[in-house]
Amino acid sequence: MQIAAEQYDRGHFRVVAVSGDIDIYSVPSLKCTLLEALDGLPAPIEHHDDSDAVSPMIDGLVLDLSGVTFIDSSGLGVLVGTHRRARTDGVTVRLAGGSEQVRRLLTITGLVRVMPPFVDVDAATTAPIESGASGQR
Repeated sequence: MQIAAEQYDRGHFRVVAVSGDIDIYSVPSLKCTLLEALDGLPAPIEHHDDSDAVSPMIDGLVLDLSGVTFIDSSGLGVLVGTHRRARTDGVTVRLAGGSEQVRRLLTITGLVRVMPPFVDVDAATTAPIESGASGQR
């Protein structure tokens, strides 16, 4: 099955909305999309109280999994690789949505400890980034 991914910014987050099955056949395309999303993030800048910046700084990446019906081990590997790359870049990664199978797999594997899961994109993009959180800028 083909996988589709759409990128957009919401608040201080770049959102990548993924739909379809994340498996050995779709992983190369998803990996490329996620790396492009990380590479496209603006460089960190200092914020000042009197700043008149037009656009907000992007502090994190939200992977919207609400359209994902299945993830296999190769898909989990892409999520782990994305998290590692984001952490190196000082970017927080959050997960949003996902089917019951997807949520169960992420919980069993422990990925929810390093990439906090949220009910939906709104919750993921409005929750504050906690002090000392993995990958925080």
